[in-house]
Amino acid sequence: MRILTPEAKASVQAVITASMPQLQQQPGFVSAEPGFPIIDGAVVPEPAVIVHVAVKRPPVALLPEERIPRQLGRYRVCVMQADP
Repeated sequence: MRILTPEAKASVQAVITASMPQLQQQPGFVSAEPGFPIIDGAVVPEPAVIVHVAVKRPPVALLPEERIPRQLGRYRVCVMQADP
């Protein structure tokens, strides 16, 4: 499955909408969208929240309160650097 079903997309989007105030407070936050996570270079076929940031930094370079949550609702969060 490489295409989100309309139901899965709507469910992930509802979580994003509910979490948007929290996400917008994170340094470098650009956007969030439903999608599939990429782990070790491979697409994982499970619905997830894809968060785009201006510059992706390693977790050790961020304070705990600056980190994007690893999970929102029941969905995994995948942080990616936004394209220019």
